[in-house]
Amino acid sequence: MPDHSSDDAGAEQAIRDIIARLTRAEATLDAPAFDDLVADDVVILPPNVPLVEGREACLAFIHETLGEVAALFSREMQVDVSEVRVSGDLAFDRGTYEDRLTPKAGGDVEIETGKYLRVYGRGADGRWKVARISWSQTFPPELLEEPAAHD
Repeated sequence: MPDHSSDDAGAEQAIRDIIARLTRAEATLDAPAFDDLVADDVVILPPNVPLVEGREACLAFIHETLGEVAALFSREMQVDVSEVRVSGDLAFDRGTYEDRLTPKAGGDVEIETGKYLRVYGRGADGRWKVARISWSQTFPPELLEEPAAHD
C-alpha cells in the first residue's frame, strides 16, 4: 500500500466529507447514496441482530432497513461528531445521534438516542470508504434500573 501518512490533514477533510454524505443519506433515507461510500469488505455491527459482512450483504441491509423506515416514518436526525482520527490508511469517527421518527399513519414521535463508531479505509486508488459501522442505542436510566424486589 502507498504511504499517505504525510497528508493526514487532507485525509481528515476527506473523512469529514464522507461523514457529511453519510449523515445526509441517513437523515433523508437515501439508501442509494451509500452505494459509493462503502468498502468491498465492509462489516456492519447493528445492535441486537447478527453482524452483516461484505459489500453486497451490507448494501442490501442498508437498502432494506432505510426502505422500511421510509415506508413508515418521516425522519429527522441529528449527528454530533465527537472525534475524527486518521492514521495512515485507516481512520475512524465516533459520536452521538438523535433520531426522531414520526409515524406517517399518525401517533407519537419515537426518539432514539445513541452512539456510533465508523472505521474507514483508504484503498490503493486513494479513495476513502467506510469499512466498519457500529452503533448502540442509549436507554434512559429508568429503563436500566432493576425492578424492586417484592416480598
